[in-house]
Parts: sequence; C-alpha cells; structure tokens
Amino acid sequence: MMTLRQSTIFAGLFCIAAACPVHAHAQQSWVGKNVVTKNEAPLRVGTTIVDDGSLFRVYTVEKENGGWLWLVSGSVEGWVTAQEVVPLEEAVDYYTQFVNTDQAAWAYGKRATIWMERKEYDIAIADYNESIRLDPGAAANYNNRGRAWFNKKEYDRAIADLSEAIRLEPKYADAYDNRGNARQGKKEYDKAIADYNEAVRLDPKSESAYYSRGLAWLYKEE
Repeated sequence: MMTLRQSTIFAGLFCIAAACPVHAHAQQSWVGKNVVTKNEAPLRVGTTIVDDGSLFRVYTVEKENGGWLWLVSGSVEGWVTAQEVVPLEEAVDYYTQFVNTDQAAWAYGKRATIWMERKEYDIAIADYNESIRLDPGAAANYNNRGRAWFNKKEYDRAIADLSEAIRLEPKYADAYDNRGNARQGKKEYDKAIADYNEAVRLDPKSESAYYSRGLAWLYKEE
C-alpha cells in the first residue's frame, strides 16, 4: 500500500504525463491583467475604503499579495481580494451565467456595461432594455443606456433616458454630467452648462463635469 506522500508524488507524475488540466488563474499571475469587480466590491487601503465600487471601472492589476490584488484605474487605486474580480475578457461569460436566475436584472445591466466597454452599443442597449424591463426603478440603467444612445449620437434618446435617471434619483451627479454631454452634442450649450453646474454642485470632485463645462464655455467663445 502506498503512503500518502507516495500517492501524492504518483498523482503529480501522472498529471505531468497526461497533461491534466489546471485552472489558469492558479498558474498565472494576475499582474498586468485588466479586470472588473464582480459586484461593486470596495477598494481598500488598510481599513479605509478608498472607492465604494459603485462606478464601473476597468482596473489594471499592478501587484498581488496573498490573494489580494492592488488595482489601479486612473487616480483610483487600492486592494481587493482576487475572488471579487474577473478578467475583462471573461466578464461577458461571467454575467451571462446569471441571466436566467433571480439576479437577471443585475446580470443584464452588468453585461451591458461590458458591451459598452467593447463599443458594442446596440448589444449593450438590448441588455439595458431587458434590465430595465425587469427592474424599472434602477436609475443606473437609464443613465448607462443614455450613455449608449449618446455614443450612437442619438442625443434626444440619450436626454430622455438621462432625464428619467434624474427623476428616479434627483442627486445623480453622473446623470446630470451625461445629460450635459448629450445637450452639448445638440449644441444646446446653455442647457449643457446648467447640467454641468448641477453635476459639480452634487459632486465637487467630478473632473468630467468641470472638463465638459469648460468645453461648453469654449464653444460659446467664453
């Protein structure tokens, strides 16, 4: 009879000979990969939450340590566990597995965001449509579908969706910022500036709103 040690060695040699499959993440480093968090996982530095994960971001893994990953996206960086992220190229498949469950509204919305990242706007809109059908009270889906319409230069549809997001969530700074962009697309600069003003009032650290408002003033030659 083999000892436990002999059995382990034999199994290892057998797998080498037979090319046993292994999970890629067990063999490869996360460093350098582009990832997204699975479900609003907060980033931490020590015990401090530096980002609550409520905004979609594509992160790059800069280092890993004992199951923890250091993620960076622009000025946002911090630690999260490897179990809370998925590689960007696997994200569509990850969320697809939930579309026939009681988490379908969430899964369609998340999958749509990945399609947006890939610039597949029509597919993204179809997923947002389904998420909104299942959960008509989720302001984020109207905001994000509005961004998709904006990217397709369908500004009136974008404004309609973003206005609905604001109706559902009156303090939604990002929706004001995005509606300002749609109005700027229509060359309605004064209306755009009013939306950027509100975005800045609600979120004084919104770099995007300041930048876009500056462009609107530029187009007005002010």
